[in-house]
Amino acid sequence: LAFDQRLRGQGSRWIWISGALTGAALVFRLTPAFSVSCGIAVGLLAAHRNWKQWLPDGLRFSAGLFLVTAPVLAYFASTVGLAKMWQEIFVHPLAMLQPLPLPEIDFPDEWNRKKIAEWTVAVQFRAIWVFYAGYAVVLAASWLRSWRRKQPYPYALLVALVVFASVFFIRSTGRSDEPHLDSVIPPACLLVAHFLSVVFDRSWPRSWESGRLLGASVVAAGTLASWIFLLATDRVAFPGPKGMRPLKSIEEHIVVRPTQKAIDIDRTTRLLRRVTQPDDLILNLGPTPLFHALSGRLGPGYFDVIMPGTFLGEEDEAWFLAHLETDPPAAVVWPERKFDNMNSRSVQRIAPRLSAWVKKRYRRLPIKQNRWIVMVPRQARHGRR
Repeated sequence: LAFDQRLRGQGSRWIWISGALTGAALVFRLTPAFSVSCGIAVGLLAAHRNWKQWLPDGLRFSAGLFLVTAPVLAYFASTVGLAKMWQEIFVHPLAMLQPLPLPEIDFPDEWNRKKIAEWTVAVQFRAIWVFYAGYAVVLAASWLRSWRRKQPYPYALLVALVVFASVFFIRSTGRSDEPHLDSVIPPACLLVAHFLSVVFDRSWPRSWESGRLLGASVVAAGTLASWIFLLATDRVAFPGPKGMRPLKSIEEHIVVRPTQKAIDIDRTTRLLRRVTQPDDLILNLGPTPLFHALSGRLGPGYFDVIMPGTFLGEEDEAWFLAHLETDPPAAVVWPERKFDNMNSRSVQRIAPRLSAWVKKRYRRLPIKQNRWIVMVPRQARHGRR
């Protein structure tokens, strides 16, 4: 919106503000800030006809971004160091981003809400790219026409939005599951709204001007209702009793599907509370940090989630083992299911020394456990240290 104010000729301060807001976003999450920076950079190129026009605004945008991020960079440089900061912000997250292929577009025999939602997600991964490509082609053609006619280009903000959306959507293709798709949907929603408004404006008869507001409202409501139905988002707000169970660990405020998963979460949390004290540490060998929150027990620090990419090399694992030796955890949560159900991503494969250390020093509680196993020190009585 600040960038749009600059495009409307409201003064150079707006491009400074745009850069500062992007800097604030960069402090919290990298990919949206990087994506919107790409969009604004291309938007500036589209808005101005020569470098003497866009370069000053580009520098102002960069200066606004730097003014916000510089204190943060200085703080980390004086504490953990820029090398460590680079590793934990760029290297580590990329290593932990385990790829998943695009879901197949299957036509199931039974069309229920769950199957419809799964089919819609699979279609979205392809349809959104086609949608963005269509916008890119149309905008590139109109940009070229304006350039040849030596006219100002009126759609620079739309160009910025399409570039932002496209670059941002790339992050969903590395791990193609619904949560990563959901996280990059917001700019797609903006473009869908724009597309519908253009189609509506061009198709609504001029003789029906008195009913224009009602017609637009029906289109908007129908689109929203269709989106909710296809993705089954209403099932979160109005969960049915079948196959679902409230978590007793948090006073039944959250309902989990399937029922067995909820039972396993509650059972694991209950065991952790039973065999440890509130000030004890627990070691979680899976990508399930919820057990720290539900049980009220802290982890050993540094690596509280063990998953592919947690250890960048044998040195990391050896260092973590030495850290555990100094203060062994009172309990261990061992995942029975492999990460992504792949043998190559099991805890034995990704952390062989750590898993061997746990098996040597800890024993499984003689209680029925399914998805997660709670282990205690072998010398402990009744599970307590």
